[in-house]
Amino acid sequence: MERFSILLSSLSALAIILTILFEGQLKIRENKRKDIGYKKFFNLSVYGWILILISLFASIGNGYISYRNIIDNDKQYKEAKAKNDLLLKSSYDVIEHLKEKNTKDSIRLAHLDSLTIENGLKSDSIKRSVVDSAVKTLEEQRQTVERERENIFIHFQKEVKANLFILLNDFESNNIKALKDSTIFPISRLSDIYIKKYGLMSNNKIIVEFLEDASEMINKSNYFANELMSVEDLKMRDLGVASFLKVNDVVYNILGNIYNRISNLKSYKEYETMDFNKKSSLIDRQKLKESLSSEGLIPVIDKNIYENILKTINAK
Repeated sequence: MERFSILLSSLSALAIILTILFEGQLKIRENKRKDIGYKKFFNLSVYGWILILISLFASIGNGYISYRNIIDNDKQYKEAKAKNDLLLKSSYDVIEHLKEKNTKDSIRLAHLDSLTIENGLKSDSIKRSVVDSAVKTLEEQRQTVERERENIFIHFQKEVKANLFILLNDFESNNIKALKDSTIFPISRLSDIYIKKYGLMSNNKIIVEFLEDASEMINKSNYFANELMSVEDLKMRDLGVASFLKVNDVVYNILGNIYNRISNLKSYKEYETMDFNKKSSLIDRQKLKESLSSEGLIPVIDKNIYENILKTINAK
């Protein structure tokens, strides 16, 4: 179309140029009278007809080009308008989508915030529950340990009293000496079960050392007592009895000191915090024996052995 437009412009220019060049030669003759209507066309020369044809062709071409331009412009306008409408619709759709997405995102964020808060509250509740449970468990364990310690202390008190009662009754010095020439011996033995247990749970170094010494001497006393159950040689028995009584004196002194401190205590905590710099004097053996007897403690010495002991003493 551009080439055709250039061609028409060139033809128009050519027509103008030919008009200028062949001015005066466009008519066949010069009429003295004026021709009317179509007769004027018969007076044109070849150059005139060429110019007319060129002009007509150029005019028709320009008219066609103008028509095509109008149609093309209208088409372009419609296409541009359609594109613009499509773009506007697309933009509107995008805006609406973004609005919808923003609304959904807002709802989702609000939901997530709600879940976060809810989960946070649940998490805090779970954490508090776990902590409370742990604290409760620890407290229960602490109370269990406390009860166990108090229970051990009570049995420790009873064991010390029972050992002292055996020392004052079953292992009374004169009774044991009376058996050195015989083949019999008391079956009762000293115990250090709770003495050891309390020593393991105590946090007081002085108490621990005291109880370790007591346990060691109790074991020695039981060792000599077991040996004297089977030894028949009189010299060996005499030596064994002497060693047994000597060890029992040491045991009595240790347990006597312990008894003086724990006999009236209500809790192991009192014993743990006691001032051991204060000296403790031993109670008279007879008074202690009477005191222990009043608590209902019973000698475990065999009745027959006791009768034989009395016979031996009376015979002397």
